[in-house]
This record gives sequence, structure tokens and C-alpha cells, in this order.
Amino acid sequence: MDATKLAYEILSVDDSMRYVEIIGDEGELIINRMKQTKFSVKVQRKEELLSLDLYNTKQIEKKFDKNLGKVIFSHVSRTKANQLVWYYEDFIIYCTCEGDADILKVLEIRRKIEAILGISKDIRLSDFLEIPN
Repeated sequence: MDATKLAYEILSVDDSMRYVEIIGDEGELIINRMKQTKFSVKVQRKEELLSLDLYNTKQIEKKFDKNLGKVIFSHVSRTKANQLVWYYEDFIIYCTCEGDADILKVLEIRRKIEAILGISKDIRLSDFLEIPN
């Protein structure tokens, strides 16, 4: 995987994109890029701490893989930024877009990034819950 190329492809999916970070399987920062003219939402946090936080979150979420299935994508909506996270192969792809992006825009951004990653697929919910008789 060419991390630099991937980072720039992700930043180019929409004008509201701000930041992308790719984290390795041991929590190490591989690359991070801020879109020019965008304000950093991480001014008060060191990049190493964010990478470690995302890695630790992934480890915690793995505990529920057997019951709920693996986490593919997560989205946190904040007033200043939308945070988007994918667990892709052995990497964590973290990016942000503007906080005022509505949910339809966030879903479109998700679709475009998943197409870049090659993980676009339909989600089946029919076997998710078993209702006892």
C-alpha cells in the first residue's frame, strides 16, 4: 500500500475533508496529512497520543468481534469535526471532515473512501439478531 497516495486520495474525495492519518498494526503513525487551508482539530493533542488512542480503541472493540462481528467503520459526529475510522487490513484509517457536514454528506464520503479502499459491499442485517420464541 502506498500510504502517501492513499492519504491524498482520501483528502480529495470531498471539499469538506480536513485530515487523514494512517496507523499501523502496532499503533505507530505511518502518515498523516492535513488538507491545505484547513485548521487542525488536533492542535491540543500530540499525534502520537491520537494514534495510540485509536489503536487502544481497536483492541477494546476486538473483544466484541465474536458476538457482534468485526468493526469495519465508525463515525463520531462532533461540533467542530466528523471523525471517520476504518479498520482496513492491519491498518487504521482515521480522517476528519467539517463538523457542519450533514449525515448524507458523511455517508457519501464514507462510500467514496470505501471504494478507494476496495471494501464497498452491502451490509446484511437479517442474521444480526436472533429473537427467541
